[in-house]
Amino acid sequence: MEIAKAKIKNNILILIPASILIIAFISGCVENENKYKYSKTISGINVYSQIPVSEVENWDDVLLIHKDNDTVIRCNLELSAVSHSNYNGPEISIGKGDRTGIYIHENSAAIKGVNDADITRACHAFVCLKEGLTCPENLSKIKEIINTNHLNIILDNTTSGKSVHGYIELFEAFGHVRVSSIDLYLMDNQKCELMSKLRRVDVVYQSINITGKTVNDCDIDGILILKSDNNEIKVTGKQIILSGDDEHLHSEEMLVFDIIAPELRQLMHQNKN
Repeated sequence: MEIAKAKIKNNILILIPASILIIAFISGCVENENKYKYSKTISGINVYSQIPVSEVENWDDVLLIHKDNDTVIRCNLELSAVSHSNYNGPEISIGKGDRTGIYIHENSAAIKGVNDADITRACHAFVCLKEGLTCPENLSKIKEIINTNHLNIILDNTTSGKSVHGYIELFEAFGHVRVSSIDLYLMDNQKCELMSKLRRVDVVYQSINITGKTVNDCDIDGILILKSDNNEIKVTGKQIILSGDDEHLHSEEMLVFDIIAPELRQLMHQNKN
């Protein structure tokens, strides 16, 4: 009996320190989150920041940390498409963590995900944050909508400059994911005129002659690129709506590119080097 009591006593003595360690660990996690003064959710990703989150929109020049990992490389290239590389800029690190999220300090940020898919989601959210875009939680649905044989594109006739360049770049991504045919519409005062029909031949698109003038209302499934005071991406039904000024439209177009064809961006970078 004395031996049994001793064993029970020893077990209790062991359990108490273990419970203290668990409580200490949990407390440490809470303290870690509490060191961030600001927080918000962007495209379903939690953002924790020691500075006002809006200040990240001023990070035009950034220092991207290279890692020999395809997911990190693709995220770096995604950020490069909307940033300038500068050794003196805020340092952006990307990698796996216990939790998916974006962690911002005064002159650095960490993009973390539990797995590669979560890192990619967090990367998209960081682009939305840095570029001042309102982005939906269902950004990944963009790839599903575009992964089709036929695609309609509606372009606001008031767009110009960078937004038009981004619009042209998107066709490389469409060809890469093997969209077979594209109908191009030009929007003017809520009316959309069919301007061109394109058919993919190998990896390029060729135009088909159009006879007659076709004008529709603009409630058309596909990608709508609209000039607006609101810089926003919406995914509703089978419509992808990109809206904003020309600068922000370009950022949105680059984000769509990287959502549907991240491996193409990586391949283009490898071929360039």
